[in-house]
Amino acid sequence: MKFFKDVEKKINMVKIDDADRAEFKSLVAVERKAFLASPISSSTSSILSNRNRRRRRALTVVVRKRPLFDVEKERGLLDVVTAANQKQIQHYGGGGGEEGRLYDQQHGEEDTHTANTIVVHEPKTKYDLSKSISNHAFRFDGVFAESCKTNDVYDRILKPLVRDLDRGAQIAVFAYGQTGSGKTYTMQGLTDMALDDVFRIVLSPNGRARGLAVCISYFEIYCSKVYDLLNDRAPLVLREDGEGIVQVVGLTEHSTRDPRVLRALIDCGANCRSVGTTRVNADSSRSHGVLQLLIREGRQLNSGIGIGGCFNILDPKKCY
Repeated sequence: MKFFKDVEKKINMVKIDDADRAEFKSLVAVERKAFLASPISSSTSSILSNRNRRRRRALTVVVRKRPLFDVEKERGLLDVVTAANQKQIQHYGGGGGEEGRLYDQQHGEEDTHTANTIVVHEPKTKYDLSKSISNHAFRFDGVFAESCKTNDVYDRILKPLVRDLDRGAQIAVFAYGQTGSGKTYTMQGLTDMALDDVFRIVLSPNGRARGLAVCISYFEIYCSKVYDLLNDRAPLVLREDGEGIVQVVGLTEHSTRDPRVLRALIDCGANCRSVGTTRVNADSSRSHGVLQLLIREGRQLNSGIGIGGCFNILDPKKCY
């Protein structure tokens, strides 16, 4: 998480006096335009541009930038972060294109301008009181600008993986960021779209022939203790098995082939989560919830073995 902490550190360093805000805003605009218009050479291709390469990578780190809130605009806060996407690159480079795309849609290749780069524009005042901008660039596996939609994130990151759940794919997804950064908004959308695709697999002709079903477990980690959110918050115990894999002892599992039942179970578990109030969010989760979705064949439903695929969603939200 060092990349994220470095980005947060640079952003938190940005403090601007009211008298200087207009000048710095103009300088940031100039730097942003120059950044998006100038190619950045890349010696390594993003794993997101090649499905086979993605499979060989254990961890993918993707950044999504949110727009400023209205209350932040009213306070006169300055947007000093640039997250490049295809629309911005083509806009400043003189081309056209579909909104929110990171890669060339025709050839399926990574854009070599600024894809996968976040830049923090740090305003500085020199000893002679002149103003300047110091740019700090951070590279990630994928970057989505504020113009991108949640379905853009899902289509690029999760959808290709979810398609392989019935063939044994093991997936885990979580959002990292401070309160108010948009984790809930993103995770809610990703969870909803993932559930739709999971049931497309289960209810497909092939899935019906194999008797596929979705098995759900949902537990909470709160104050170093573990609770079963689908069993009246029954306390659970973590144990390491003979292969060194941590197992949640006593965790209940519910199977279904009905999307409505699954969503109801998720909502039931979410309602049992521990919440509290922060300065930014009046209903902030005070714990970590782990939702596990497993695809099993009919003959495996009661055996607890023979998992076709496992999808772990950390801190999911209610389904609407």
